[in-house]
Amino acid sequence: MSIARPLRVAYLEATGMIGGAEQMLLSILARLPRNEVDGCFFCAESGPLVAQVGTIGLQTTVVPAGPFASISLVTKGHKVFNPAAVCFNLCQFARAARLHQEPLRHYKPDLIHTNTMAAHFYGGLVGRWLSVPVVWHMHDTIEERRLFGLFRQLFRGLTALLPDRVVVVSRGDLALVARTRGVVIYNAVDLEKVPDAAHPLKTDLESLLATIEQYAVVGIVARLGYDKGIDVAIKAAARVCQTSPGTRFIFAGDAIFGETNYKHNLMELVVQLDLQNHVTFVGHREDVLALMERCDLIVLPSRRESFGLTLIEAGALAKPVVATKVGGVPEVVVDGETGLLVPSEDAEALAGAILRLLRAPELAWRLGCNARRRVEQHFTIQRAADNLLALYHELVQT
Repeated sequence: MSIARPLRVAYLEATGMIGGAEQMLLSILARLPRNEVDGCFFCAESGPLVAQVGTIGLQTTVVPAGPFASISLVTKGHKVFNPAAVCFNLCQFARAARLHQEPLRHYKPDLIHTNTMAAHFYGGLVGRWLSVPVVWHMHDTIEERRLFGLFRQLFRGLTALLPDRVVVVSRGDLALVARTRGVVIYNAVDLEKVPDAAHPLKTDLESLLATIEQYAVVGIVARLGYDKGIDVAIKAAARVCQTSPGTRFIFAGDAIFGETNYKHNLMELVVQLDLQNHVTFVGHREDVLALMERCDLIVLPSRRESFGLTLIEAGALAKPVVATKVGGVPEVVVDGETGLLVPSEDAEALAGAILRLLRAPELAWRLGCNARRRVEQHFTIQRAADNLLALYHELVQT
């Protein structure tokens, strides 16, 4: 039935840090009309994300329900399954659901929206306990080969039991979801904010870029995680710099989800390949669009990627991109038209595509212009917010 007041939506998030999934949620929340959505944000830990949500006017509640463990370990450059983490997380999910039950019962939501993998599980449980519709917003994909495909099958079965709808960010990820549950809502960028965000640059970056203004600059904007393929990008950088020593690589992002060992390995790799004068890590940046605007091209070397928010941010700035042909990336980047796609884990192919764009500025310019038009047509934040709001109304009225 129809509700004559704003929908009360409880947003559940398991991390207080800000990655791509969290940035996407923040952008959508800022665009949802307050006369239609009255949201409250429930986070399992305090952190920068909670502060950011507060700046857009939503009520925030920290429910200390973490931590949650990564079910993968990176050992000697390879990702391995961590069964102990699975057992730990199962206990934590049940605990988190119990801890959220009373705050959510008090809030009386019309709908629960979860935004990360851990939150999907405990949010789905508490939603069933309270008989409240649940939307999972999937920003991650699941590897087909993990546990011989059993993990994917188990996850798909859970999507038939816990959520009422699962929002995925690419058509390819519909295979993860039970047939009647999935809906595609692409990630998006706020084009109105891009001109302002692209200009202010913090002093430390301004100083850095001033020292390398005579060089070609390649930007890699991604979390320092194994799935993002940062080690592959460093190996590609070594190949590029052998041929084009006047190239500099700037990595913007940090190890924010328990990936400090991988970050340490990256620093060692830079030294091993003698790239200290060619590679710079600048950490997580609030002025990342300003950095991207000053790069000649943007690279996303992911091993696994549902979408790739960086790609549409680059497109909004009319920057050419080189990315890997994984997950939902080919739905974002049209190979040879809005960017160049290469196989994942192929440093040689990645280096070749980077060199191709550095040597052909007219091609790079054309790809960047086409990327901007594609973003305007398919990946605007208002379109994403409108689609999500329509989904909310559909679930509450049924």
